[in-house]
Amino acid sequence: MTCAIELRCHTRYMAYGPIAFGVRMEADAATHQAVNGLLDRALEVVLVRRDAPGVRFLTKTDPGGLFLPDPVAPPPLRGMSATARVIEEREFDLLDHGRRHDGAATYVAFACFADAISDARAIEVVHGRTQLPPGDAPPLAPLAPSHAQALIALLPQRPGLVARLVARDGLRLEGSVTCAPPANRFGLPPPRTGFVTIVAIHRGPRGGVSARSFQLASPFHDGWATDAFSLPIAELFPELTAPARLLVFSGDLAPARLDLPA
Repeated sequence: MTCAIELRCHTRYMAYGPIAFGVRMEADAATHQAVNGLLDRALEVVLVRRDAPGVRFLTKTDPGGLFLPDPVAPPPLRGMSATARVIEEREFDLLDHGRRHDGAATYVAFACFADAISDARAIEVVHGRTQLPPGDAPPLAPLAPSHAQALIALLPQRPGLVARLVARDGLRLEGSVTCAPPANRFGLPPPRTGFVTIVAIHRGPRGGVSARSFQLASPFHDGWATDAFSLPIAELFPELTAPARLLVFSGDLAPARLDLPA
């Protein structure tokens, strides 16, 4: 399976809209068959907050139609070979179906389609009065001091972010981060500590994306927060199966990319 996905967007939007995105999906025969010809079933457009914990997904269909019958799929393409390609373009708006964006925020945006992941784009949503509230982010569980120091020692530079997969009591995501506080343009109380956001992407014919955010346990001190983490994949994302990719984000730092072994 070798699909392709392209994301088109602006770098700056107003919170009252439109906040529009375009995608170009290119599916192989196996993916086209797996989703019954409805390509956006294997599509997710993901917006990971850079200024706070949280992730948003573009709504592809009207939530009010969840209990309606599935749309009728197009008929199979006559004479479609195993090497054939199907191309479809779609347009979406983050504010479709009555959704709102009640505050300023910065994101990393990318699209996932079957086994393909687009290039990431840094975007900003502008609001004149306030910041969008952060998403849910429970605190990271503290590690034994020796374990935490060993993971923090992996950082090649500070600020920075590093992560790895380790087989210990099952597969675990381990790493460490040193980050600075996000910009505060509205006079809000400063955050006590930093955060990490983990995105899990299933790279199969039907796609699928899940995400979790966590607050660091260590507070900011002298302008920095440093912490380590060790999280069991089976508890983070119980339904995740290989092949898959994990992306670990923290603010404006370069994300860590890890492939889940088969």
